[in-house]
This record gives sequence, structure tokens and C-alpha cells, in this order.
Amino acid sequence: MTTLPETNGNQYEDKRLICRDCGQPFVWEAGEQRFFNDRQLAPPVRCPADRQRRRAMTPGAALPPPPQPQPQPDTNGTPMRWAELYPTRYRSGGRQ
Repeated sequence: MTTLPETNGNQYEDKRLICRDCGQPFVWEAGEQRFFNDRQLAPPVRCPADRQRRRAMTPGAALPPPPQPQPQPDTNGTPMRWAELYPTRYRSGGRQ
């Protein structure tokens, strides 16, 4: 069992919790408790495996951002300007 002292006098100790989904016990470690407390988060209600499984089921949660178009050379070999790629964004008279 791990015990971590806290600056305000409190101590964090490993705690045994029960997973809401699978009903299996899991250990909420002292370091995790400090992390959650520092960020003012509620204690976990699911074991790490079920948390990971739940995150994987969330649509779009782990998807990387879509690639941004890069200027491609035109037929002369000169790169296209951003205004040609985004005509509605870059209009005459400055940026909108």
C-alpha cells in the first residue's frame, strides 16, 4: 500500500473501489488520488480496463484531426496561394 503526504497535511493512501460496470474491485492509487484532487475531479467509478473500453467506444474521441490541405504546385510549378485554396476566407479587401 502506497502513502503519499500532501502539502496541507492530508495523506493519500491506496483505496480499493468497486467498478460500476463489471463489479470487480480495483485499486485507486495514491498518486492517482493526488492527480484527481489537484484537478478537482470526482473519484473514478470504473476500473482502468472499463474506462479504456468506454473511451474506445466514444465516437471520435481518439480520432486525429483531419489533415489540412497543403498548397500544391500548379501547372507552372509555382505553389498555389492560400487565397486560391480558401476563396471564401481570403477576399479582396483583407481578411474576414
